[in-house]
Amino acid sequence: MPSKGTEAYRIAGRARAARRRAMFRAETNAIARKSHHKNRAKRLARLRAWTKNNHAYVLAAAKLRSHTPKGKARGILTDAVAHGRIIKPEHCEICKKPTLKSKLHGHHDDYSKPLEVRWMCLPCHADYHRREREGLLVCCTAVSEESAK
Repeated sequence: MPSKGTEAYRIAGRARAARRRAMFRAETNAIARKSHHKNRAKRLARLRAWTKNNHAYVLAAAKLRSHTPKGKARGILTDAVAHGRIIKPEHCEICKKPTLKSKLHGHHDDYSKPLEVRWMCLPCHADYHRREREGLLVCCTAVSEESAK
């Protein structure tokens, strides 16, 4: 054990605390898993009751996902990304900043072409739609040219 007051002593103390937290997390997760499996019937009953009480919401969400052009395009794109037919880039196409792949949004200009998307970070995507609403968007290159400056 390092002597008290040294940096090595503090590091050793942090390591001990981290080990204790990890053990506690492991024990807590094990308890949660047991509870999850033990109460499966209760969870499913609660889910069924919620679905029954919120039937209109469930139907609307399902319809949006699969019956509208937007929902179909999203589903096709999600499936293509999940199966590796489309690879998300590592940067936003508008601002060119490196972005986590999970944080990139695929923007469809045309829902009839579900695999043709522009990958944007959230701020650029929100700005794009704001400009579109305000009529400031002349064409798809206008945004990328202004943000490149």
